[in-house]
Amino acid sequence: MSSAQPAESRVQLVGIAKLEDLLDTSRTTIWRLLRAGEFPEPLFIGSRRAWRLTDIETWIEARASQPPKPSH
Repeated sequence: MSSAQPAESRVQLVGIAKLEDLLDTSRTTIWRLLRAGEFPEPLFIGSRRAWRLTDIETWIEARASQPPKPSH
């Protein structure tokens, strides 16, 4: 009997470099959003930070459904 989980149920984690590519934005913008409470909190794995891919996908979907903010 295998103790491995099916691929669909495994938690996929992404680091800041992958987030930059995935979101097509800078890490400065990611940290700014995080400090403002507008971005999912990372998990700490030892001394490293990582985000659940599902949290990021949910965040993207929520932002996509919001009307654009007016620019000043």
